[in-house]
Amino acid sequence: MTRYLTERGIESRFVNGFRVTTPEILDAVLKIFAGTVNTELVAALRSEGVPAVGLTGVDADWWMPSR
Repeated sequence: MTRYLTERGIESRFVNGFRVTTPEILDAVLKIFAGTVNTELVAALRSEGVPAVGLTGVDADWWMPSR
């Protein structure tokens, strides 16, 4: 996550070891974890014969970031 943000010139701020989540960072988190990480994890599981699917709260209309 830090590398992705740095490559895009997005500065991270930490308070007591926790990243402060701005709308810009939240958008990046969704792209990385709901997109890249999710699909790579599902592919790895499926390659081992596990019948996996990747879902997120957004897929289920459970949560939508404000735009």
